[in-house]
Amino acid sequence: MRTSPNILTALKLQSLIKQILIVLLGFILLLLVTKGYPPSSWLAIYVFSSILFVALDEYRTSFYSPEINEDLSESIKESAQNTQTLTHKDVHLEILQRGTWAWNTWRQESTLEINLSGTNLRRTDLTEVDFSDTNLSGANLRETNLTRANLQYADLRDSYLSRANLCEANLAGANLSRANLSEANFSRANLNEAVLSRAHLGGANFSNADLKEVNFSRSHLSEVNFSKANLSESNFLLADLSGANLMGADLSGANLMGADLSGASLQEANLNGANLYRADLCGSNLLNTIFSYANLTGADLSEAELTFMVVEGAIFGNNRGLREEDKANLCARGAIFRDSPDSDVPILIER
Repeated sequence: MRTSPNILTALKLQSLIKQILIVLLGFILLLLVTKGYPPSSWLAIYVFSSILFVALDEYRTSFYSPEINEDLSESIKESAQNTQTLTHKDVHLEILQRGTWAWNTWRQESTLEINLSGTNLRRTDLTEVDFSDTNLSGANLRETNLTRANLQYADLRDSYLSRANLCEANLAGANLSRANLSEANFSRANLNEAVLSRAHLGGANFSNADLKEVNFSRSHLSEVNFSKANLSESNFLLADLSGANLMGADLSGANLMGADLSGASLQEANLNGANLYRADLCGSNLLNTIFSYANLTGADLSEAELTFMVVEGAIFGNNRGLREEDKANLCARGAIFRDSPDSDVPILIER
């Protein structure tokens, strides 16, 4: 490990002053003992002793205390890194204040990791800004304009994006877990393979957005607009989708185990092969909804409109809200009923 040159200079100066003082004190004692007229033999002994003392002190400092130097070096290095991080963050903010063009131009040439965690960028116009791979965890981006921004693989954990405009933004692979995205606009945005687990998205707009393979597990999605969005193979495990607008959305292969879809609109949505085991579809709009080969075992279908559902190959069983005549009608349209569906479901849901 290397210690800072300034610190090393200070330590050497301190050692030199100590040596000078001891040598000077020895000379004063010699003068006092000899009443100011020391013999040449005594002077020779004094000079030899002083040289020997300085040499031994230097040897002891250099070789007998490496652990002290190492600890000091580590402390200095850590302090320097913290100072450098703060300095970098201030520099990054200063460049960002010059405008999107200045920031993006600098990003093309810079190889530095961008750390803007915890920063306040509320109501800032960041249209088309390049925040790819940027650390924005805990940042305040409320009501910020991020239209067509590049946030690919950005770290937005625990960030605040309520009412932010992310229309047509690229958030592919971004991590937005536990983020507050209430009433944010993600229309036509790309969130392919993004992570939004345990996020708060109440009232957000994802219409026509690409949300393939997104992790929405345990997220609050009440009254979110997902109309015509691509949600294929996304994970909605135990998510709250009550009152959500999923009209015309592609949910093929999606995992909706234990999800709350009560009062949601799934009109003309595609849930081909989706897993809705124990999902709550109470009072939901299922007009022309495609459930082909979907798993609806244990799902609550109370007060749901079942007349025009596409159910070929769909699996039902132990469903609340289904009358015998409903079952007969669904079977006639290709549905499959199993009396003990739990035996075919390897995953248990804990509420």
